[in-house]
Amino acid sequence: MVDLNKEEYVCLMTIQTQNKEGHNLDYNVIPFKSMNDVKHAILNVITNNIKNNKDDIANISYDVGSCCSDIYARIECNNIVKIYTGIRRNIQEVK
Repeated sequence: MVDLNKEEYVCLMTIQTQNKEGHNLDYNVIPFKSMNDVKHAILNVITNNIKNNKDDIANISYDVGSCCSDIYARIECNNIVKIYTGIRRNIQEVK
């Protein structure tokens, strides 16, 4: 795995909330120190949703891209869909 300069890159978790028709209801971005932190945060969200809303959840999908560069999770409930994405971007792109 390539060792990236932490001053040049930032790890982000995006949270996108959609209704069943696919229209965006909400969009949030949360910065993290590393992609490993993003991965753990997404896994915690999945487990907490399973514990709290197990009767309302229709489908959960989770995927980790190559070299942990992209992380993707999708939680489908009765009325909404939440999409969690972990991405690494150059600081200049984010600014």
